Amino acid sequence: GRFAFLRAISDAPTHAALTRVLTNSMVAKNPLLQQAVFTAIERSLPAISESPEENFEQIQKDANLKVLTPEIVAEVAKRFVRTDVIRGLEIAARRHPKLLTEKRLRHVLGRTHRIGELAEIGLKHAKHPEFEKLMESVEKHASTGRAQSVSDAIDRFLKKVNT
Repeated sequence: GRFAFLRAISDAPTHAALTRVLTNSMVAKNPLLQQAVFTAIERSLPAISESPEENFEQIQKDANLKVLTPEIVAEVAKRFVRTDVIRGLEIAARRHPKLLTEKRLRHVLGRTHRIGELAEIGLKHAKHPEFEKLMESVEKHASTGRAQSVSDAIDRFLKKVNT
């Protein structure tokens, strides 16, 4: 559904760019990265509802509504389609593999819009004394569907290590 919506608000060059990003081997092999890419693109769109039904209704009312641009797709690809992001996520989830293997947890993490930050934490702060506590909290909140709690935990950790 998410791809269909993005396709519906794309012109041909934008659809081609989107397809290239989603079929990139790093994205295709990493479902968590797929969630991150979709969420980042969706959040970059102007005046779009969070409800897929409302989005499709908007498109049906205005067939010329093409709000997804190649620039949005390129910016998201630049942010996420990198080996260091994959490596950071793998490090972060090393002791919590469910974060990468369970669909529900990946979906919740993807909705947080904090996948890039989580990858950065894995790369830079895996040896921090509170890293494991953070990852336990991330897994716990993701398993109960509380995306905002996951985001808050990541933000608190980053604030702590960056002060």
